[in-house]
Amino acid sequence: MNRFGLTPIQRIMLGGSAVLGLLAFADLLFLDAMGVLVDLLLVLVSLGVALLVGMRARQALAGGAGDAAAGAGPAAGATTEAAAPRPGKPLDLRKQLLLLGGYVAFFCVCFTLFAYWMFPYERVKAFLIQEVERPKGPDDRRRPSGLELEIGELSPSWITGIKLTGVELTQLPEEPDGEPTVVRFDEATARVSLLSFLVGEIAVGYDLEVGGGTIEGEYADSEEATVIHASFDRVDLERLGILRSAVGLPVSGRLDGEIDLNLANEPTDTGGSVALTIRSLTVGDGEAKLKIGQMSDGITIEAIDAGTVTLNMEVENGVARIQELSADGDDLELSGSGNVRLVRQVKNSRVDLLVRFKFKDAYRDRNDRTRGLFTLLDMTPQLRPARTPDGGLQYRINGAFGSRVGTTPAGRAQPPGDGTPPARARPRPRRDDPEEDEDDE
Repeated sequence: MNRFGLTPIQRIMLGGSAVLGLLAFADLLFLDAMGVLVDLLLVLVSLGVALLVGMRARQALAGGAGDAAAGAGPAAGATTEAAAPRPGKPLDLRKQLLLLGGYVAFFCVCFTLFAYWMFPYERVKAFLIQEVERPKGPDDRRRPSGLELEIGELSPSWITGIKLTGVELTQLPEEPDGEPTVVRFDEATARVSLLSFLVGEIAVGYDLEVGGGTIEGEYADSEEATVIHASFDRVDLERLGILRSAVGLPVSGRLDGEIDLNLANEPTDTGGSVALTIRSLTVGDGEAKLKIGQMSDGITIEAIDAGTVTLNMEVENGVARIQELSADGDDLELSGSGNVRLVRQVKNSRVDLLVRFKFKDAYRDRNDRTRGLFTLLDMTPQLRPARTPDGGLQYRINGAFGSRVGTTPAGRAQPPGDGTPPARARPRPRRDDPEEDEDDE
């Protein structure tokens, strides 16, 4: 043993712990989370072995010193009390365990602090952008996703989270003359659950700040299912930007509600609910133009007050059925029905909706511009198939999320069913059927 009381084996173990600590930090720099966990586990094992070796060595030394003093006997001229050997002190197990706990705690604190301060956040930023813009496919080749991600700044959020500011996600248009869909977040925070990560699952909690409102929830992915929970609180749709790209006009309003989905491998195990409300929904601003048919320049649309829009859906056996889709504003009436067939690969989910809207007389006669607009719309042949008997417009929205979702005029269409195929009608017998003649008689 040296002057620090360490045996050779202890020195080897403690040196190995230091090397493993450096390897763990190196794995952390290369974003290898599993390597970090393995290295830290080996560090703890090394420290434990070093402690046990030290305990055994001290016990052996203490016992050997007592035996040597007892065998030597009293020295010449010494009293019996002076010659009595000192008993070896037994090792205090509690103190040794406290010492080990101190070593482990000191190492973990130092490792955490240095990892927190020196973590390569720029590498994480580049990694996130790459995974969004060019994700790996089934063949491990990266291909463009049609998305562009911009991150202003990325910083830590406590120990297991990151915070992003100035986030902008853009969906590139499929057509050359199309407009991109832009979603902007003032701030986004994500935190990973280490416990779920250790058992081979992914669980991320997130909190997004957008337009004075928040979107918070959880995302969990395992072998059996994908769980999505999102809660919306006072989200400004004008700053979110999604609906403007879908409608082609500026959209403002406040979004509240919740989404709870459990997307399982088997459709029969997929369930959940959707409850969303948009208050003070306004479409158009009196300046933006809407392209209709072959009108390349478009038509200027006065602001449309749609009031409060309510959407309620129940998900059962893999089919999300609309329970309520309605709005009754000062300028517009809206109603809808249909279903969405959900699968775990969300991009393969299919939507089949029938949406009807009707402008009220107050909006049609608001001013010369609106009167001229509806006169022109009444003369547009492309809108005739969409006209309903009560003077509204009705469109069918169908397609898969991962491909192009299209809209077709459906003024005479009946609302979609609940997602189950209709029963086949029994064929009527022909007039020349003998059995029918007998029945008539």
